[in-house]
Amino acid sequence: KAVSIIAVSPFVQRDDAGTAEAGLELRPWADALQSLADGDPALLELAGDSDPGVRRAALDRLHDPLRLLEHLHAEDDAVVREAATGRLRTLLAGHLAGGPAVTVRLAVLADPRLPPALLVHLAAEAAESALRLAALAGVVDQQQLAVIAVQDAVAEVRLAATERIHDPELLAGLARSFRGRDKRLYRLVSERLEAVRRRETERL
Repeated sequence: KAVSIIAVSPFVQRDDAGTAEAGLELRPWADALQSLADGDPALLELAGDSDPGVRRAALDRLHDPLRLLEHLHAEDDAVVREAATGRLRTLLAGHLAGGPAVTVRLAVLADPRLPPALLVHLAAEAAESALRLAALAGVVDQQQLAVIAVQDAVAEVRLAATERIHDPELLAGLARSFRGRDKRLYRLVSERLEAVRRRETERL
C-alpha cells in the first residue's frame, strides 16, 4: 500500500488512512505545520502532499512567489487554488512583513502563468509604485485602468494608466475628474477626446 508521509517530524508521520507508523506517536499534521517557520524548505515538500488540506496549509506559508505560482498552475483542487492565489496576492503586493524583495516580485510579474485578475489587483494595491507600474502593463480592462488613473497616489502611475485608456466615455469621465485637479492629465484626455471627435467627423 502506498504511504503518504509528512516528513517534517518523527511525530507526524502517517499513512493514507491517517494511522500512525509503527512505534511513533501520531499528532495532527496541522500542529506540525505550526511548528515550521514561514518559508521553511520542508513546506515545499508538504505543498505536494496527496491531502488537499495539507497542500493548502503548506502553500499558505510559502514565501517564494515563483514556487507558489508553480504550485498554483499545477493544482487541480479549487479550494487549494483559491488559497494559493490569496497567498500569492499578499506576497506579490508586498503586504507581508519579511516577504520577498521587490526585485523578486517584479521578476514574477513577467511570468505568463500569472492570473490576469492578480495583475489587476497588483496594479491597484501593490505597496511599491514600481510594481504597480509593471502590473499595469498586463491590465486590459479599461474600467480598471480608469479607476487607477483617478485613485493612485503617484502621478507617474496615474499617467501610465491614463495613457492606456481609449474608451471615449471613460475619457470624458476622466476629463471631468481631472479638471481643476491635474492639468497634465486633463490636457492628455482632452487631446484624446478631440482626436476621437475628429475621427468621427471624418467618417461622416
